Amino acid sequence: DVSISPSVAKPGDKVEMKMTYAVLGVSTGKELEITETREIRYQGEMFGKPQISVSRSDGTYSSSIPLTLPTDAKKGKYSVVMTVQGPTVSDSKETSFQIQ
Repeated sequence: DVSISPSVAKPGDKVEMKMTYAVLGVSTGKELEITETREIRYQGEMFGKPQISVSRSDGTYSSSIPLTLPTDAKKGKYSVVMTVQGPTVSDSKETSFQIQ
């Protein structure tokens, strides 16, 4: 699941880009290297791409990355593709937020 809070913001505001995902099939006592990426686009152009790497065992995880919007951010709709990638599999979901 993915979400952005708040879904409507102003230049200079902070938005939280949240994702929840499950890691399955990892042997007991082992962890996988997982890369979490948030790709932010405005009118098709790359606006930002924060990325973190974490080690995860079996389970469900929630992750949040804050983004402080520039004070000169352009008004309009920003799309965000959030991706979780492991050694052999990845999954992506898209959401959006609005700058007014």
